[in-house]
Amino acid sequence: MLTGGLFIEETKGLAICPACQREFANRGDFCEKDGLYAIDKEDFKTTDSLLGRKIDGKYIALRRVGRGGMGSVYEAKQLGLDRTVALKVLSQSLKNRSQAFERFLREAESIGRISHHNIVKLYDFGVDPNGLAYLAMEFVDGRVLSSLAPSELSAQLVAHICMQILSALKVAHNNNIIHRDLKPENIMLSATSSDEYCVKVLDFGLASLINSSRISVVGEALGTPWYMSPEQATASQVTFASDIYSLGCILYELISSKPPFPGNRPYNVMMQHVNADPPELVSRPELEISNEFKAFVMRCLQKKLSRRYKSAKSAIRALQTLPEWLAASLSQPRQSIRIGMKQLVIAAETKEELSSDLLPAVDPAQQISAEHQKAVPHPLKPLPLYMRVIQTLWQHRLWLLLSLFIIVTVVFIYWGLQ
Repeated sequence: MLTGGLFIEETKGLAICPACQREFANRGDFCEKDGLYAIDKEDFKTTDSLLGRKIDGKYIALRRVGRGGMGSVYEAKQLGLDRTVALKVLSQSLKNRSQAFERFLREAESIGRISHHNIVKLYDFGVDPNGLAYLAMEFVDGRVLSSLAPSELSAQLVAHICMQILSALKVAHNNNIIHRDLKPENIMLSATSSDEYCVKVLDFGLASLINSSRISVVGEALGTPWYMSPEQATASQVTFASDIYSLGCILYELISSKPPFPGNRPYNVMMQHVNADPPELVSRPELEISNEFKAFVMRCLQKKLSRRYKSAKSAIRALQTLPEWLAASLSQPRQSIRIGMKQLVIAAETKEELSSDLLPAVDPAQQISAEHQKAVPHPLKPLPLYMRVIQTLWQHRLWLLLSLFIIVTVVFIYWGLQ
């Protein structure tokens, strides 16, 4: 199990008080003797001083589920609401470093500004009386993208995952937020009632807030080397297209089983992002990827910003035209035939839009004619019977009125002769 993009091992057995070692039936049970809360026996072996303790008077750290450069993530219980949360705590060694605290604040602001089912929810943020800074977030029961078994992969699943990531990025980009650290470990898959592979995008700790005084300064390379955009690798100004490049690296790895520029030396990998063209995308033996989808991935990996999709919105429009996405949308259990057909219509319209720049200008007279033709009902979709009857009567209204007049006149003359 995973949360916050980190692996969680299921533990069994009795819980234990971290102070007196008294055994309890469940994690989170209160030990009246020491005023602490029971934790798993396995976690008792660690020297983490936060386990079993109350944080800011409202959270109990029950289990550490991960540790990173900026701090640790705990499975915690929120008192009062009796809710399980993922509690991200800034390392005590970093709390006096303004830059680290700034990034911690940035993550809170980034997640707090956006709400989307494919983005982890932020519940709370604060600093407890002891100076411990924390984020309380949605606890996601799932696994990171990198743990997806090759036997599970299909072209449709890759398209399905890609669309969800783009949907999350679209909301972030609409709020002027650039993630800056997209990688498989920051993308979780959890099973829901309607989707076995529901995406949650995590870790906005390096996110850039456009038009914000707290945006990272140019000249500081931040991110993960294997998924960095060229502009990140050279510490240049990042844009929404930087996230698209990182997504391209993720898709490349999903399809081919390795990132575009593998290697053990981060600096060398970063320089390849800047100077080298990615190798031809060759899919895993078990995957059948269309040339259109491969071209989509390679466009995401274009080094020049002008050749890359500029934002998640433009990438979504392109993805909607791919055969893998059409197949994925039709195969989803929650989809109906009507929704599936709508996807086909969207794809046709999007393809026409995307290719419009390559077509010659249309004569205004021809354009009017085309619009007129659009207004005429398609022969394969006739009007309902009653509408056709009304339309026919309306078209012959003059003859109907004349016939009615003649009939009435004849009737009156007949009655007069009687």
